[in-house]
Amino acid sequence: SYTTLEGQNLRLWRAQAARLDAAGLPGEVVAHESDGVYVRCGDGIVRITELQFAGRNRCDAAQALNARNLSGCRLGIS
Repeated sequence: SYTTLEGQNLRLWRAQAARLDAAGLPGEVVAHESDGVYVRCGDGIVRITELQFAGRNRCDAAQALNARNLSGCRLGIS
């Protein structure tokens, strides 16, 4: 799947529904931990475990956290 992050393409390789209750707007990263990037959806939270930043190699959530903390960012907004 694809989305955007600050106007750049962001490819999502692996994700699953998460059992987490967190407030936020759809597309908002409510937590970024080594086991996943937690994003608020219209109804629930999705945990992204593998992703690819524009111009970068595919990486897991822990590697992404080393490169950049996404907490508070909003996906899908250009």
